[in-house]
Amino acid sequence: MSQQKLLSIFYKNKEELLRENNYIKELKEIFEGLYNLLKVGKGSIELSLLTKNNELISSLSMCIENSNMRLVLFESESEENEEDVIREYWGGDISKAPIIINDEEISSFAVTQDIQFVIELFKEFFETGNVSKDILE
Repeated sequence: MSQQKLLSIFYKNKEELLRENNYIKELKEIFEGLYNLLKVGKGSIELSLLTKNNELISSLSMCIENSNMRLVLFESESEENEEDVIREYWGGDISKAPIIINDEEISSFAVTQDIQFVIELFKEFFETGNVSKDILE
């Protein structure tokens, strides 16, 4: 099956909400998007795998606010999945108070501040179309 990769980035820049959607072919485009989000400090990035008919196969998204990052993987219903599947990162520090990201209270256990970890997840998803179930449950 032929796949397309769509990168969507949402962030505020000088009080203006910006949204970028681009079909991408290179990993460096994801790194540039992640870097821009880090500079702005608040927003989200999503890498979606689509069929050539633009039907969603799966997506990996990250929301960031104040260096706190939440990761979510979505897999649409398929032969392998009888229904849609949502997997999240659950490896953060459970001892901390909940964290606010995009006006939503999130368990600190579902948040990371490790940008290298996030880069590796996006790289794995870009290259394989999935992320290890050991990392996102």
